[in-house]
Amino acid sequence: MGKKSNGIVRFKLTDPVRKSVVGRFHHVHTDGRPMIIGGAARIALLAVLGMEAWAKPDDWDFTVIGGSYVSKDYRPRGSSRVEIEWEAPHPTLSHFFKTVDLSINQVAVSAQGFIFATKNAVKAWKNRVISLAHAGSATPREAVRAIRFSLEYNLQIAPSLLEDVKSFSYEDLNRMEYFLIERYSRRFENFRELLKEILG
Repeated sequence: MGKKSNGIVRFKLTDPVRKSVVGRFHHVHTDGRPMIIGGAARIALLAVLGMEAWAKPDDWDFTVIGGSYVSKDYRPRGSSRVEIEWEAPHPTLSHFFKTVDLSINQVAVSAQGFIFATKNAVKAWKNRVISLAHAGSATPREAVRAIRFSLEYNLQIAPSLLEDVKSFSYEDLNRMEYFLIERYSRRFENFRELLKEILG
């Protein structure tokens, strides 16, 4: 286990993960603190925990802690995609983690080669269980994303979250989150079938 502070665990990345990840920050320009999030951060955490071998991601998502501006000059090659979450800067990393939908996504990587995750995120991955990262009920979008991640990473959905998911009908989710479901269906051949099976 890495160093802990305020419910956040810090791990130091080692090569080849560190070299692959840190190189991506050269193309992000901000007066804040850029952080890699999303799939690339999840893959890095799984590698650090020894749960999966490192595989270089095609998609790179960033957010910014503090700062007043952000831009990028990276031109992706092939199927690579680079996105920067920028509506307003998060004042702290803890604030960013509070805006995340699912516990498995409370992960971020810094330009200095450190990976940060909440204790809940580390626990969720080790137990291979998806749960909400916030109090309350799941939104339609969170319900669809929970099913997507359960399929992608072969994870169980926590009972309380599964109850929320099953509170929606397939018709309702397909109407409210049609484009998201379509996107996942193109990526996962049996996504709609799994969705129908879970919802009953």
